[in-house]
Amino acid sequence: MPARKHLPELRHVVGQNIRVYRAAKGLSQEALAERCGIKRTYVDAIERAEVDLRVGTLAKIAQGLEIEPFRLLVAAEKQLSAMPADRSVR
Repeated sequence: MPARKHLPELRHVVGQNIRVYRAAKGLSQEALAERCGIKRTYVDAIERAEVDLRVGTLAKIAQGLEIEPFRLLVAAEKQLSAMPADRSVR
């Protein structure tokens, strides 16, 4: 059961990563939610680490952000420097 102890930390990492990537792409929570087919309030709850995600939802969000899903599970700060600038905000 030690893995359960790390779940809140993982929720925070994923939520922060979604927020960071979303902001880097110039997307509002509403725009990301629309891209993913989920509610804006759910995106907000995910970013605030209030809910656990299903793998399918994580994949939808990664697709909406146009990144690989694994990038939401590791520290975004290290990855953003390697991410090409997105000049096209939709």
